[in-house]
Amino acid sequence: MIKLILLGPDSELVLQQWIFNDLSKVHIGRSVSNEVVLYSAIVSRRHLIILRTEDGNWVIKNLGANGTFLEGKTIDEVLAYDGMTIRIAGLGPQLRINLEQQKIDSSQIELNTDLPESLENEISKEEDLTNYLFKR
Repeated sequence: MIKLILLGPDSELVLQQWIFNDLSKVHIGRSVSNEVVLYSAIVSRRHLIILRTEDGNWVIKNLGANGTFLEGKTIDEVLAYDGMTIRIAGLGPQLRINLEQQKIDSSQIELNTDLPESLENEISKEEDLTNYLFKR
């Protein structure tokens, strides 16, 4: 899941937010064809894209003519991290990025407690399985 939060000028006021649970690409820009539409003349029609990589990370790629900034420095491509704030164009809108790892529902996990016969034979009845595993 990725949550994008549009911040006000003071960086504390939340103006709008978007939550994406199942998308692997989020387009941001002025065009209404984007998942996140920002109505500002200094924002390009397709200003940036945030992509989910195969390993589950998110990458931010600048596509805009006026740049995308992280901590005052322009970026072309950067790995996203939870809580980061990017600015679109030098004095444009700010977006905070919140990332959440997908939570696993433990009720849907099945543990296989059947030991292979070869392993069962190696563990004596008096020996604790945990001790056996940590000895190896």
